[in-house]
Amino acid sequence: MSGYVCIAMLEDPPYNMYMAATDKEPEDWCAGLPLPSHLLCYEKFNDPEDFVRQYAKALLVCAISVIEGKAFPAPPYEVIRCFMSVRDKALQEGGVDLLRSSAKTIQPGAAKTDPKEAVQILPNRPWGEARQDGMEAESPEIGSMATAKDYPDEAIDYDIFEFTRHKGYAVLTRYIGFEDTSIIIPSRWKRLPVKIIGKFAFAKAIDVCHIKLKEGIEIIENGAFSKCSKLESIKLPDTLKLIGEAAFQECSSLNEIVIPPLIDRIMEGTFWDCSSLHKVTLPEQIEEIQKWAFAGCKRLDSIEFPSSIRRIGEHAFYSCEYLKKVEFKEGLKDIGYEAFGACIRLVEAHIPSSVTNLGTSIFTLYYPPQLTVFCKPGSTIQAYCRDDSIKCAKAG
Repeated sequence: MSGYVCIAMLEDPPYNMYMAATDKEPEDWCAGLPLPSHLLCYEKFNDPEDFVRQYAKALLVCAISVIEGKAFPAPPYEVIRCFMSVRDKALQEGGVDLLRSSAKTIQPGAAKTDPKEAVQILPNRPWGEARQDGMEAESPEIGSMATAKDYPDEAIDYDIFEFTRHKGYAVLTRYIGFEDTSIIIPSRWKRLPVKIIGKFAFAKAIDVCHIKLKEGIEIIENGAFSKCSKLESIKLPDTLKLIGEAAFQECSSLNEIVIPPLIDRIMEGTFWDCSSLHKVTLPEQIEEIQKWAFAGCKRLDSIEFPSSIRRIGEHAFYSCEYLKKVEFKEGLKDIGYEAFGACIRLVEAHIPSSVTNLGTSIFTLYYPPQLTVFCKPGSTIQAYCRDDSIKCAKAG
């Protein structure tokens, strides 16, 4: 069944591409897109769906992954180059006279191209250079082929999110997709920077397994990803400044997390009951881990605490059953009640003399009999261990 293969470029940042096999006239199809757009190129084929499959394979060679009917990031000149290459091969194999081809590339604001005119292909030029075709030069997401390796594996699909507009920025308020397993969260929407992931925006999104947040996002609000039970991995951007309370609570499949460098505290219950979490990387300037932050992370077996840590809150690591060793550097001041309670495999705890404020019980209930606390003579923690009959040894 014949039809068109059409490719358009969305005119709002990040200038993503849109492609479809359709029986509509190209202009009619383009007019129905959700954002302002212009048609880049199109062609009429006897089997447009087969062309789409071949075209998608050609783009993969350029590290560009395309999903039919959804937005995908790619440089327009590379999109058109691949389109024309696959089109020429398809027409040659079909014995079609290329001079009679209806293929067109359409520059923004230009008149429609005559079918017999030579096809114009956008030059292989980085987006940052001056342009003469009327398009804006800015594009935070699409670059030259020098950055192709950084393109996401999946397309950014704006239709699965709801946003609210604020003065100067946007908030992603809700995920409304169905059965998406991998998601990329954009950093721009309708010319506005997306700075905030709203409260409970992805809560109970039970099919999502992998998430990547684009650079530019600054805040994850309370409960934003809570109870995403299949979430295995999430890539947080370096621009992130705050992760809210219970943001990843009960993400029971999450197995590793790298906290970005601008985060200075882990909020209350942020990773509570992430029962598969086994590795946590903290940034150098982290100062506080609040109560219940990692409680119930049963598989957490080690964690390195930077010298910037000042306070460990109540029950912060309660029931981290595989945690074997904790080592703090001078500068830590407070360890809250039951901070390491029910850590049944804990063997070593290195506590500095700078700790002056201890909860009435930081290792019990159920502290393991094999636990040895390494400390300095005369320190607060030494006196605490003697009072609670916990074995202690002189720190090296």
